[in-house]
Amino acid sequence: MAIEDIRKLNVRSPYFVEVVDEYLGVVTPPPPPPPDPEIPEVTAGLLPCSSIFYLGNIVGITRFKLDTTDKDIGLYDFTISNAKVPVKYRAYIEGDTTLPAYTTIGLDVYAEEWLRVTGDNASSLSAEASNPDGVTQSFNFTTSATDVSKNIIIEIFAPIPTTNNMSIQSDSCQPSTDAELPSATDFVTVISVSVHSVYNMFVNGAIVPTSDITVKLNGVPYALPNLATRSGIRLIAHDSTPDYVVLTNNFPYTRTSGNFPINDRRWSYETNGTTTMIPQEVGSNALKAGINELKIEVAETVGCAVAVRIANHPVSNHPTIPNQRVINHRGDNTWSYISTAGKTLSMGNRDFASEEVFRVKFSGVNQKDVIINEATYAHEQIVNTNDQINVVDDITNQLPVFYVR
Repeated sequence: MAIEDIRKLNVRSPYFVEVVDEYLGVVTPPPPPPPDPEIPEVTAGLLPCSSIFYLGNIVGITRFKLDTTDKDIGLYDFTISNAKVPVKYRAYIEGDTTLPAYTTIGLDVYAEEWLRVTGDNASSLSAEASNPDGVTQSFNFTTSATDVSKNIIIEIFAPIPTTNNMSIQSDSCQPSTDAELPSATDFVTVISVSVHSVYNMFVNGAIVPTSDITVKLNGVPYALPNLATRSGIRLIAHDSTPDYVVLTNNFPYTRTSGNFPINDRRWSYETNGTTTMIPQEVGSNALKAGINELKIEVAETVGCAVAVRIANHPVSNHPTIPNQRVINHRGDNTWSYISTAGKTLSMGNRDFASEEVFRVKFSGVNQKDVIINEATYAHEQIVNTNDQINVVDDITNQLPVFYVR
């Protein structure tokens, strides 16, 4: 084989041919070219709905994750803003093996460097004169039935280090999926909140207004009727029709009076002729199929005890009234179990004013089993003699789920 024939061999081949030239002797083939440099990859984290992330100086591949858990399928809108140094981007579902092609965005003043680094011409780049602050481009991604509760990945590839205030923004998402109707599951969720021992910790005998204790379910406020002993509300996640009733007002969560509080012994009740515990139907669309949040806030001057119970009751047809549904509980002497979790928390600090928050995140609405995803108690405490700091205690393990019948 002549020396010039060596050029016909693939220089990337792992094999080589030792050639002996009749004049030069042994000729060693040239070494293979060095491997392409690795592209750095960074997962930047979550890009929640309606959020914005400023990229700053990045190079390589950066991925953002949008969680679609319990959201409807459909269109999700995004915007990349102020892209001067060109980048490529694409959107796909996490775990997909077939990925879409990149789209390029940036200014043509970087065309020469872009061509050198990527081999791409300037046809996808924009004129700086028309985009002095960089290019802004909106795009969208549509989820399908096979993508339910999967993550959307926005991938940005920066072959050239970026240097300006380019950002990626999630403009709009699909709404969360509503909880199933109890007519479909034969279970209904009841959220009970009651308060007692309410007082102003710093002014003896001062009247505490109901506005000093706020109850919110998924951000929607529900007012306590008053602040009498064991004042409270029961929020019932039901269909708009038919209404859900109880067959007896007695012993919804305990079969005996004993020392049990009245909110466990009576479904609704009055104090001095005024309704103190109000069952209130909120509709299934007030709660989500995924995680819901119950939030109780207490003003900084108030001390009280707050009792929370989340219970999934079996429902049945009324024994005599057509189309009427019944929330079964312990007082019915039914065999059905009730999945429930509850906690009474003392709130307020006698030593200094401290706004406090009792928060419970839960799921399994209108299903057989209650799920407590997280429970926290936010308050302040003194450190270093007189410094107040904010503290959030994780009390999830203090709300175990159990069954009563």
